[in-house]
Amino acid sequence: MITEITMPKIGYTMETGTIVKWFKQEGDQVSAGEVLLEISSDKANMEVESPVGGFLKKIAANEFDEVPVLQVIGYIGDLDDSVNEDGIEPEIQQQDTAATQTSIELKPVVNTDVKTARLSPRAKKFARENEMSAEKIPAITGTGVNGLIVERDLKALRKDLQVSEESVESVVPVDSTGDPDEKLIVPSRYKLVTAKRLTQSIQEVPQFTVGVDVDTSALNKFRGRLNEKAGNVKVSITTLLVKCVAKAISENMNVNVSWRDGKIAVLKNINIGIAVAAENGLVVPVINAPDKKGVLELASELKIMTDRAKAGKLTAEEMTGGTFTISNLGMFTVDSFRAIINPPESAILAVGRIVKKPVVTAEDQIMIKPMMWLNLTSDHRVLDGADAARLIESIKLYIEFPEMLIG
Repeated sequence: MITEITMPKIGYTMETGTIVKWFKQEGDQVSAGEVLLEISSDKANMEVESPVGGFLKKIAANEFDEVPVLQVIGYIGDLDDSVNEDGIEPEIQQQDTAATQTSIELKPVVNTDVKTARLSPRAKKFARENEMSAEKIPAITGTGVNGLIVERDLKALRKDLQVSEESVESVVPVDSTGDPDEKLIVPSRYKLVTAKRLTQSIQEVPQFTVGVDVDTSALNKFRGRLNEKAGNVKVSITTLLVKCVAKAISENMNVNVSWRDGKIAVLKNINIGIAVAAENGLVVPVINAPDKKGVLELASELKIMTDRAKAGKLTAEEMTGGTFTISNLGMFTVDSFRAIINPPESAILAVGRIVKKPVVTAEDQIMIKPMMWLNLTSDHRVLDGADAARLIESIKLYIEFPEMLIG
């Protein structure tokens, strides 16, 4: 029985995935739950496990191929199964089967004459499709029966040639304008995906922003007291912001919504994404249900997620399901900025640095206080000005009276 392996769909916005690496080759035996391949999505890299046990009969998408979600990328079947006319060749399959069943020791033969190198039918087809002429097939050791060069040998060779060509090109500036002081840099996949999604956000989502200046005096003291008693866990301003936002949303659940194909999706769970600048670009790990967690638990979880984000080790699941995002540039000399909504979410909070300013108190006195500017950008299709105003007012309340976070 043949089982199709398809490109998984991870998250609402994923449209395509890229094959990073196959860990199995055609003909290899696999077990249910064993890792088959690694893919790269618009969220992160992840490993794909085999849903069944059997033999990998055919690889339908090569490494570096970008494939639409749910498209077939491989087939798993029993030892004697065949896929179709483009699958495993019957004669090669029979020989490989015999070798497996009788444990015959097959000695590879080194092909030294390119013109007389023996290629399997699938290898010939792969060579034609990838314009690999005889000149591009150097003397290699075939891994097929009796030294036969099979498709996997040419795939490995093609990959090596690409790496070699990229190494040469990397030292030569790519000049598209004739200006010797300019060169083109190919962005990472993450940057390309970010550019695409944020452009789409600006073009399709009517966005408006409300802002407020917040006194962080009490928050700073609250954080200091927590860190004195927290031991190895250190509570950051971002941790407290996550808790403040989660509490505010929990009391204004009408803002926990999303625009989905002309309808308004009412969300039951609160999941806060934290924008993190990683090596490959901007990533957003998601903290699930922060409204139900304690501050120290959040601090520990956020530290782990941030470290994983910067190391490029986040899984797709760890960046999926966000309902609201916080983008904090307070560690830089940024007083105020407006962030772009991360679809399909309906709002994002931009946080500036804490700066000491003269402030007029309720008693008409001028005092120097640590102030922080917040900008809340919302999707006008699902939230109006009053909704946004009530939410940012509630966030401000929790920041200025953080003892209300307890309990």
